[in-house]
Amino acid sequence: MNQALNPITMPLHGSSLIEASAGTGKTFNIAALFARLVLLERLPVDAILVVTFTKAATAELKTRLRTRLNQALALLQNNLPPQQNDPVLQQLIDSARTTDDDASLILRLQAAITQFDRAAVYTIHGFCQRVLTDYAFLCQTPFDTETIDTDPELLCRFAEDFWRQQVSNNNHMATLAVANKLTPARLMQEIGQYCGVADLQIRQPPAVDIAAINANWQQAWQTVCTHFSSIYDAFWQLYPQLNGKSYAQKSYQQLFSELQQAVDNSDSCQTFSATTLEKCTKLAATQLHEKTKKNQILNDELVTKVALLAELAEAAGAMQTAENNMVLQLQLDCFNYVRQCLRKHRRNSHQRSYDDLLADVGMALSADNPMAENLAAALAQTWQIALVDECQDTDPLQYRIFKTAFAAQNRPLIMVGDPKQAIYRFRGADIHAYLRAAADTPPQQRYTLTTNYRSHQALVQAIGHLFSGKQLPFIIEGIDYPPVQAQATDNRLHTSQNDNVMPAVVVRWLPEQIEVNDKGEEIIPNKDSLRVRAAECCAYEIATMINQGMRGELQLDKQPLQAGDIAVLVHSHNEGSMIASALKRCGIMSVSLGSQSVFASTEAQAVMALLRFWLQPQRTETLRFILGGVLFCWTAAQLAELNQNENTLSEWIQLALKTREQWQQYGIYTAMHWFAGQTNMEARLLSQRNERSLTNLWQLAELLAEAEQTLPTANALLDWLSSAISDRHPANENSLLRLESDEALVKIVTMHASKGLEYPVVFCPFVWDGKKAAKNQERWQRLHQQDNVELIAHALLSDSDKEELARESMAENLRLYYVAFTRAREQLILYAAACNSTATNPMSWLLDGQPDGTLEESQVFWQQTHKKHLPSTLRAAWQTCLASCSPALFHWCEGSVAPTSVRPQNAPNQPYRALTLTARPFHAIRYTSFTSLSRHDYRHYEHSLEEEKMAPALDHAEVQVQPLDTSTEAETALLAFERGINAGLCLHAILEQTELSLPASAADQEQILACLARYGFDNEHGRTMQELIDSVHQCPLSAHTTIASLPVQQRISEMNFMLHVADFNIKDLQQWFAQVSGLPECCIQAAQELDFTTVNGFINGAIDLLGEDIHGQVYVIDYKSNHLGNRLADYTQENMDAAIAKHHYYLQALIYSIACARFLHSRQQLPASISVRYLFLRGLNPHNDNGIWKWDIDTSNLMPWLVEHDKA
Repeated sequence: MNQALNPITMPLHGSSLIEASAGTGKTFNIAALFARLVLLERLPVDAILVVTFTKAATAELKTRLRTRLNQALALLQNNLPPQQNDPVLQQLIDSARTTDDDASLILRLQAAITQFDRAAVYTIHGFCQRVLTDYAFLCQTPFDTETIDTDPELLCRFAEDFWRQQVSNNNHMATLAVANKLTPARLMQEIGQYCGVADLQIRQPPAVDIAAINANWQQAWQTVCTHFSSIYDAFWQLYPQLNGKSYAQKSYQQLFSELQQAVDNSDSCQTFSATTLEKCTKLAATQLHEKTKKNQILNDELVTKVALLAELAEAAGAMQTAENNMVLQLQLDCFNYVRQCLRKHRRNSHQRSYDDLLADVGMALSADNPMAENLAAALAQTWQIALVDECQDTDPLQYRIFKTAFAAQNRPLIMVGDPKQAIYRFRGADIHAYLRAAADTPPQQRYTLTTNYRSHQALVQAIGHLFSGKQLPFIIEGIDYPPVQAQATDNRLHTSQNDNVMPAVVVRWLPEQIEVNDKGEEIIPNKDSLRVRAAECCAYEIATMINQGMRGELQLDKQPLQAGDIAVLVHSHNEGSMIASALKRCGIMSVSLGSQSVFASTEAQAVMALLRFWLQPQRTETLRFILGGVLFCWTAAQLAELNQNENTLSEWIQLALKTREQWQQYGIYTAMHWFAGQTNMEARLLSQRNERSLTNLWQLAELLAEAEQTLPTANALLDWLSSAISDRHPANENSLLRLESDEALVKIVTMHASKGLEYPVVFCPFVWDGKKAAKNQERWQRLHQQDNVELIAHALLSDSDKEELARESMAENLRLYYVAFTRAREQLILYAAACNSTATNPMSWLLDGQPDGTLEESQVFWQQTHKKHLPSTLRAAWQTCLASCSPALFHWCEGSVAPTSVRPQNAPNQPYRALTLTARPFHAIRYTSFTSLSRHDYRHYEHSLEEEKMAPALDHAEVQVQPLDTSTEAETALLAFERGINAGLCLHAILEQTELSLPASAADQEQILACLARYGFDNEHGRTMQELIDSVHQCPLSAHTTIASLPVQQRISEMNFMLHVADFNIKDLQQWFAQVSGLPECCIQAAQELDFTTVNGFINGAIDLLGEDIHGQVYVIDYKSNHLGNRLADYTQENMDAAIAKHHYYLQALIYSIACARFLHSRQQLPASISVRYLFLRGLNPHNDNGIWKWDIDTSNLMPWLVEHDKA
């Protein structure tokens, strides 16, 4: 028996296991443990590893942990409201006060809360990625791993490679593949999900001698062909003596006719149907003698001849078995090939799927990695304790990772979970990993949470009673049902008079009466009719409860019961759709919660039909499908009228043509909006209260618009949608159904998705159906074998394998029902009925009255012993189970449910319609740059954009190549250096990659030569570029500052910016330049020539170098490769002023200064002035200031643009 947990006093060493039944405060105790580790054990938050299994759970856990630390701090500071205090928190603070004073504890908690963003709270995959990133060397993996979803196309590509190598050139294998409809894509659909799973064992089919088996088959066929006439005669001579029921004359006439055609039409072996071979098998000598009429003796010679057909059937069966094994081997060979390709791809790629992350860490901690011990020690050093939440959802590999990294390193490993809630086997979780962990944990360190904080005592007791009829309620050894007591004693759901006891669990018997056939056997109801009745009864009962709440007769605590207090739990989305439809017919709106893809909705089919109709309007059958579907809901009468009205039909066709034009011109999203407006689709859906369809419609429109960006044609988009609808893979985040506002709606939730949630009232209308427990017919199965998981083809399953799979499936469904039942806080409503799958229903296992019986015995009980009276036997079993319980626990009801609907209390006076919004003016957001603004001729705007794309570091003047001046020879090599785009880019690139604090070095020379080569220049220019670097290095920015003297930490090279401006207009700029700029007159005059439209949007650019000297002066430095002449004397201040004016560089300098000022202003570091320095690189020299254009701007003059930015 496990002991009760006290998180404040439990020992922290070795492995500990905490079993937390539903509603017993698992997260509360994890948070208490975390707070203890911070306060009592004095661990920093980043030394405590907390792992759970979903992103949502991680986010919630972080919030709860932070809240617990805040509550502890508030309690120490006497600021915690009394209702938030609890005995555990008080015990923690009292224990901490025995060793430290309040001031120290407060300081410790404040530090933990401040540093909480560093807390190591991860999903299992997030933890693995952290390990691979931080310890890439020890893991022997790439340093920059990127996590992606498994790419199905990559798997298919590998499978196709195998197919080309092993199948395409092998006629026999190709024939078998075609006969079995086997393709790489289909194989990867079925088995691809297992390709990345580590430690997966594969069961191989038996080896076959196909040549010998084929020779035997050929021989048997040739023998039949040779003696067919005598076989035929022999059979019909024997026929009068044979049993006519076993050997129907018409059936065997058909057999010999088929065989005669095969003999006549081919000299080679034929392929016969299973029915034909079964008939031939019955012609074996032993069966012929057994099926002889009374007192008849068969002629042995005739029997021997006829038995040749049985030998043929046996040879054909052996050949079929051998070929089936060959096909299985082909699939497994392909599977192994794909796995090998994936491993090779992983070695050469930094991308990792989620399975890869686990496999990489598992491999890194295994004996195959020589650095494994160092890695384990490093992990134990980084995290001094590990808490693993939801550990029932681990698999053997995950458990081995935590055991190796922590328990084996003498670090505390605390595992928290509930084996009764292990319901994610389909995702790879393995309950046997939890059982292994439990076995590895010493008994004295196994704990149980014994108090339920969710439900009241009667409900906890009632659910426990349902599972109490079996010694092993969950079938598997090691999973018990520990006793739990509820904190709440009373049911908060009550009638207004409080004189009626509200039962904790209501069990409704669905059939109104048990019918009997003429043989006296009870008729088992049809499952489809039971589902319809279950959905209707559920809707009627919910309507009744809501009406009672609206009248104040049924209350939850002191408030009327509302629709939002009720949840319906279902197995599948199809069952959910049935409930939603039934509720809607009763006037009740609902919301579906779960992981269903929007592509699986009926709206997706409707949208696909819409796209087809727009592309092919002449196909009016598609139009009828659309109009009769969920978006328009036309009646049969309306569709019939459409068929008779050619004008209306023509209008729809014209509408489709116009919509197609909208699609072609503006895109799919615009087309769908236009079509919806023309057909009044949105208003109609809203008037029908069909918000679900409207939500799905526009979610699909957004997904189509996103996909359209990468698809070349409309037909390609239609194919994409069709593929997405048929895709069987789980939905990604973008395609998950979006939720409507669910506060006041009945929730419809799948049982799997309900885990972790709770609702006051829970309906389970389909728990009588056993189909889920029996669904083990997939072509591939995973089976736990000792400490390994084995992948087995269905054809290779032994009888014991099938029994084990049935046990595991039933066990998981029992756990799923436990999860569903324990979602209820106040009341649980279950529906019961007998159907043809009752024997495989979890409730039947619990109700069979055999406490020590096995699953096989239980199924015999229902399928054979009581088959003829199944409905009454099940009904009696339920009543026997409930008979010993008080009315506060259970209430049994049967018979019809009165049809009921919910009517809104305050119906609107006007018809429901979409809100009409006032049209808002459209404001264009402009994105531009200095190059675009300085253009006068807008006819060249597109050409300007192309130049900016090719050379974003250059402006138009640097890109243009002026005619060469041949009158004078270039004074320096740099003045003679080539001009144009490549030359400008080369000069900028050399300066960007050079550290200008020191003169050019040998290393700089290597970079220079590489840069020259990249832009197509010879090495002979290397010396020239080195001289350029030295000139820039020594360039005087002011009397006391050179570029070299700018501190390295105070520089930003190539600072890109996106400058938001409002009303950036020519008039204001021209006035500013004239009045406050301090620019030369030529620049002020040039500003009068500016011609661009007012900018409301963004101006982008890049400053070559931004720096601050030791005196606090800020410099904006830009490199110009413009050629002003062949002499250094051509780069005087006067000539540079003229170039600045001609090319409007003063505007560029202003934009750069505004960007710099905003950057510094946002950091409260705005200087008094900004010094602009434009370096005309070709004219720089150590003798004078030629080549350096200077403009100092007082930042007070830039305030109009800074104030505007502050307001934004």
